[in-house]
Amino acid sequence: MNKLLLVLLLPFCAQSQHEFKTLDSRIVWQHTFTDTVQPLQLFDVLKLRPAYIDCNYDQNIIFGHSDFIDLIKDNSRLAIYARYDVRYSYSIDFKEDKYRVTLTNLFFDPLDARRSLTLDDLLLKSKDGSLRSAKIHQRFYERLHEALIKEFTYTAPEKW
Repeated sequence: MNKLLLVLLLPFCAQSQHEFKTLDSRIVWQHTFTDTVQPLQLFDVLKLRPAYIDCNYDQNIIFGHSDFIDLIKDNSRLAIYARYDVRYSYSIDFKEDKYRVTLTNLFFDPLDARRSLTLDDLLLKSKDGSLRSAKIHQRFYERLHEALIKEFTYTAPEKW
């Protein structure tokens, strides 16, 4: 009985703690932050960042597109695409004491600039549309997840 329980739980223990998933054959990253930040406070911080050239606010939702951002600073032991800058579409919706960030249309800017690569092109299996799960991909998901958490964690602007 104990062996059966261990075999059933093993796949859940082995999964990494990133928040990438597939939705309609596209990769989406979604994370909910617990914070009392007001929508306009976060909007004011984001629109000051040069990469958020298209930042909009309407009815408690912040949305737009980023320019290319160098998010993953330590890309050692990752696939080559992790060295490229990334851009994405984002939407941030708010509820009481929390906000949820959803990223879609993730693109990488390759160094040779022939064409942008989508995260879908790189990480979805053509056979069944699921996320690739090799160790090198898991490390990438985890590092990008950590970078995105840092990118969207609200920090009040310093007052002078």
